[in-house]
Amino acid sequence: MPYVPAYRNLHRPFPRICGVRWTPLDKAVEGAIDQLVGQIGELVNAGVLKKGQGNALTPKLEQALKRIDDGKYHVAVNVLQDFIGQLNDLVADGALQEAEAQPFIDQAGIMIWLLGG
Repeated sequence: MPYVPAYRNLHRPFPRICGVRWTPLDKAVEGAIDQLVGQIGELVNAGVLKKGQGNALTPKLEQALKRIDDGKYHVAVNVLQDFIGQLNDLVADGALQEAEAQPFIDQAGIMIWLLGG
């Protein structure tokens, strides 16, 4: 996996270039997924989402993490697309407001792009 700063397909042989710390792509995406899992928990704790709704979203993110660990980035992309679809369903059902779902959708979209989707 190449080291990238903020966009994909940039190959760099060194972990620090011009004072910038380069992070392996899969580790950056894994960290972002971990943050999303925590944020979903916060929505459940705040009563914005029901526990079952949060429990339905979290396994998709955990599955994406497993696929990234396995090196199956295209499968992780598909799982993240399913996650976005599930968020859109929650918005359509009135369980989430669009403004509440959009940060999750944006973050998942960035991860999909980084993974080459």
